[in-house]
Amino acid sequence: DPRNLASLSFHDGDRFVHNPEGPMLPDLDELPMFPFDLFSHPRYDLGFLVSSRGCPYKCAYCSQRMMTGTTYRYKSAQRVIQELDVLINKYNRRIVTFYDDNFCIKKRRVLELCDLIVDANFHKRCKFLLQTRADNFPEDLAPILAESGFTMVGFGMETGSDRIANLIGKGETVQQHLDAVELAKRYNMQVMLYMIN
Repeated sequence: DPRNLASLSFHDGDRFVHNPEGPMLPDLDELPMFPFDLFSHPRYDLGFLVSSRGCPYKCAYCSQRMMTGTTYRYKSAQRVIQELDVLINKYNRRIVTFYDDNFCIKKRRVLELCDLIVDANFHKRCKFLLQTRADNFPEDLAPILAESGFTMVGFGMETGSDRIANLIGKGETVQQHLDAVELAKRYNMQVMLYMIN
């Protein structure tokens, strides 16, 4: 019965019902593995992973924190490797996109994951894409990502105007984005910039 499911909104006759929010799950490793087998039809692209939830930043335009919260939580590197193993070895994915809102926010987590990707030789069989903030893309992390098979990075630049960036609470400058783009390109990573029109 949907009335008993926390955080669920549903249509009941001529009205919408919004159940109370459920508690936040602090340990994402407690979640069951994503049921990729339910999406094995060729029309589905299985080349994706979400390895974290939440974002501590407060950009005015972003609705994501209403869904995943402001507390940053993430799956362990070992758990992510298990999911990559399914995608690469069972479903033969050769490109996997990490749809985390901010993949690089915890540098130690990323370094551990990169080590495990290389240990499993996944970097020789698959290309990885990520999205993160420009100010979470440090110079010493970029070459490690590149060596681990990450070939594309997306930055939420949103605007080419520092004045607008300040108005929307971005907390980053245009120059920080330009520097991050230059850094990624130095290590032969393709770059996407997400912009608000």
